[in-house]
Amino acid sequence: MIITRITPYCLAVIILAGLCLIQFFPTLLFPIALSLAVLLGLGTFFIIGAKLWSPTFWALFITPFWLLVSSIALLMILESPLIRWVVALLIPCLEGFYLRQLSVYFHFPEKYQTHALENLSNALNVIVAFFAFSSLYGLKLFLGLGWVLLVPLCVGIVVTIAYQSFWVQKIANKEGALWLIGIGLLLPEMFIVIGFLPTSNIVSGQVMAICFYLIFTISRLAIRHNFDRRLVLRHASLAFCLVIMTLLTAQWV
Repeated sequence: MIITRITPYCLAVIILAGLCLIQFFPTLLFPIALSLAVLLGLGTFFIIGAKLWSPTFWALFITPFWLLVSSIALLMILESPLIRWVVALLIPCLEGFYLRQLSVYFHFPEKYQTHALENLSNALNVIVAFFAFSSLYGLKLFLGLGWVLLVPLCVGIVVTIAYQSFWVQKIANKEGALWLIGIGLLLPEMFIVIGFLPTSNIVSGQVMAICFYLIFTISRLAIRHNFDRRLVLRHASLAFCLVIMTLLTAQWV
């Protein structure tokens, strides 16, 4: 139990060390990133205690995996050293907090707060969406990657993190499958459209993250048969206001 308790903190320290090394030795980015992903997978596997082929392991590994990968991708394209260090310090904290929540959920149920894992997963998945979309737009802007490569990556990311959110909220695959298909079709189309906005990749990524939040929230309400008009309007109004504020304060090219 002691090892299970300290594993999240050990992994957070290792991830912090790896991200700091990337700052000083960018040429080692790929071996460091691969090593961190493997260690994160082993740590998650150890905390959960499920079999490697278990849906439980893979569903709960999706969020920390994409959080790590998207943050490293973002570090590749961020121009400000200060923001790079903020990201490098923030990600280990989020990873450690998530893994700690998994540890409490599986090994210390008496300390677990109801819906804590579900709410944390939803919040982290929105952050993942922001990091991932910002990175994809950055790769197109700075490396000139085409939509042929970026769109499949977009589909893979949004479908897997949406699946993770559905899974952790105990939504059956049959209930969520149709919505996953819809999310996998709608968000990539929005991804392409927003990609033509004459603004930075960070702004475009933020707009896409808001869209992901809104579409996922509506799909969850529909699946839960809680499609209340006032609730939907509340979320839609919030998302609309956030998008308008983002675009009004953005620096246009």
